[in-house]
Order: sequence, then structure tokens, then C-alpha cells
Amino acid sequence: MAMTFTSPATAATGDGRCESTEVCVYDAFDQKTSDGYYDLRAGHKNFHGKYWFRGDNGYIGDDISSVKGGSNADCEGWTIFQDVNYNGYYFHIPKGVEFNFTGGYGQMHNEASSLGRWRC
Repeated sequence: MAMTFTSPATAATGDGRCESTEVCVYDAFDQKTSDGYYDLRAGHKNFHGKYWFRGDNGYIGDDISSVKGGSNADCEGWTIFQDVNYNGYYFHIPKGVEFNFTGGYGQMHNEASSLGRWRC
């Protein structure tokens, strides 16, 4: 009798589940899922083809107002960039941290265009 082993399923990015290994981005302040949200892992050189779950179902690029970093990422967190291809103004999102793009983060309000990993 042969045995088959399978690895645990890897959660898909953009499946509507903001898991502990992902960063969730929101169309509204205060992480309101009802106004639109999207789950991401690092490695998105652009957000093309990604549209909000709920809300207006619009394109997430240059439309993010708040974020929430998962608590179980494989790195220290994520880096979000103003421009595609990991260019332009950027800052880090540590694991487990959530915030609005206001105050010191205001430059990124409705400007984020790519996402990478931080301190892996």
C-alpha cells in the first residue's frame, strides 16, 4: 500500500481572507472591511488586476487608506511603496501593526502601488 503525503495548503493571496501571514489593505480608514479590503503577501511589483472585496470593487492601486499587518509573517513585516516595481517613497509595516495613512503616513494615502518583504 503506497502512502501519499501532501504539504499543507498555502493560502492564496487575494482570496478575501486576511490571514496572519498576510497584510490586509483597506479602501477606508480604520480597517473597515465593509468599505473594501484586499489581502496581500509580499512580492507584488504592482497591484494590477487586484480589486477590492466589497465596497466599490475598484482597483486597489493608488486607493489604499489603511493597513493591518498579520502577526505571523515569515519576515519582520512588509514594505509598501508609492510606485510600481518597488520604487518611490516607502515605509515598513511591522507584523501585527495596523494604521491609517494619516499624519506621518499621509503621503501614502491613496498612493501605494507595490508591496515587498521587510527583514527576511
